[in-house]
Amino acid sequence: MRTSGARFHESLSAALLQLNFQPSKADPDLWYRESKGHYEYIARYVDDLMIFASDTQSIIKLLQDTISVHTSPTSVFLGGDISVHDGHYFTSAKTYILNTCAKIEKLCDVELQH
Repeated sequence: MRTSGARFHESLSAALLQLNFQPSKADPDLWYRESKGHYEYIARYVDDLMIFASDTQSIIKLLQDTISVHTSPTSVFLGGDISVHDGHYFTSAKTYILNTCAKIEKLCDVELQH
């Protein structure tokens, strides 16, 4: 359906508001709320979510009670690499850059130095 993405966006926004999240002023797809002296964040891109919180499972459970949410651990989000070291999350553009270089090489029939 052509409008299914928009309908999911509306449903998710309503669910996040019910959970006391609010969209940031800088980016309406970055939601946050204060919880027990720290902030929890949800980054949204169409139907993909990335949750940054000390207890992500409780947020997922609350969302699943309201809308259809499927979870899976990921090492890539929007073309960027995600890794965990000593309990901290890190992002990198390495895979995105390598994929972009491969496309440029193919389109321009050139070989880039890596």
